[in-house]
Amino acid sequence: MIGVPPGRPSRGLRLAALELDEVRERTVERLIIVLVAVLCFAFAVFGASVLVVVVFWETNRIAALSMVILAYVAIGLIALWRLSARGRTERPPFAETIAQFERDRVWLTGKPGDDK
Repeated sequence: MIGVPPGRPSRGLRLAALELDEVRERTVERLIIVLVAVLCFAFAVFGASVLVVVVFWETNRIAALSMVILAYVAIGLIALWRLSARGRTERPPFAETIAQFERDRVWLTGKPGDDK
């Protein structure tokens, strides 16, 4: 790395470390929120399911169980659809770091290129 200022390469590494910390913090926050939500909704859904089945047990037990199962399937499919949509719109992790590394490579070599 002859002729490279001492601070130049470390900027990319600092950026990568900063983005890694941000991704880790966001992931931990999301995981905690998701776990709390899942636990609370699980109890609520279980209670509602039991209530529906108990209310309709004497008259339409098969229909009551079928409707509860179909509701769970529909909610699960909607959740998977939302997860898929979110994955398409989110920025990929370390996008800024990769862009900075590309700028550093161009600056060091003097020639842009796509060597993927």
